[in-house]
Amino acid sequence: MKKTENKCDLHFLHVGKTGGTAIKSALSDYLVLSRYSLLLHSHETSIKDIPENSKFMFFLRDPISRFVSGFYSRKRKGQPRYFYDWRPDEKKSI
Repeated sequence: MKKTENKCDLHFLHVGKTGGTAIKSALSDYLVLSRYSLLLHSHETSIKDIPENSKFMFFLRDPISRFVSGFYSRKRKGQPRYFYDWRPDEKKSI
């Protein structure tokens, strides 16, 4: 297990539409205040990217609620927090 400043690394994996952005925002002031050094990863990071024997955490959400949230997020183009324009196939469907 890798240690940072005499603390164990704890990786946070961000699963889309599970509240990860809010969690990362809430934890950003506490990255090294506990016995762990929190490493906040993006959506692109998966378990296979985490060093073997490292500690990690993630949050899950009810699949139907997650799907509905993702649908309405794309309808709003990710706003208000982000802006990702629609892809051509999304424009056709709206």
